Amino acid sequence: MELRGNVGLPIHSPVQTVGYHHWCGLAGHECPYGEVRSQAYRGLMLTDRVRKRLEEERVIWMTTVRKDGQPQTSVVWYLLDGDELLIYSKESIRPTNVSSHPRVALNLNSDEWGSSIVSIEGKAQIDGDAVPANVNEPFLERYRGRIDQYGWTPESFARDYPVAIRVFVDKVRAW
Repeated sequence: MELRGNVGLPIHSPVQTVGYHHWCGLAGHECPYGEVRSQAYRGLMLTDRVRKRLEEERVIWMTTVRKDGQPQTSVVWYLLDGDELLIYSKESIRPTNVSSHPRVALNLNSDEWGSSIVSIEGKAQIDGDAVPANVNEPFLERYRGRIDQYGWTPESFARDYPVAIRVFVDKVRAW
């Protein structure tokens, strides 16, 4: 049996496909701590439990990196679009950061005890082909109440947040 690295795991370990997928650095292999990295299995990363959290929550913390290397974290609205996340942004530092440093991190709020974690890493890009927010029916269905509460219309929201950012998920850690 051939072993990988210094953790003594067989190269052909089975992939866990139920529950949350954690990662520990060995793509597709059991971690000695019971975690699994599923980067090589993109469709398995967003498990039913992770998808449910992403569908239930309305905001996610997005961390981008400025040109000077300083991380910048802000709360954003998002739409789960298949295995990707779609975010509409103002013409601000966020799209500038994504253009110069496409690697991003996204985190849902934890519960009051620091559990129920969903942390996502991925590559973001400006999506010039995305429809504007005011004609994106799933996005409007998700946020129409909040748009109304803030005194916006779908059209004014789309004018204020015209930049579509698409995040392609690479890693998910959840517990």
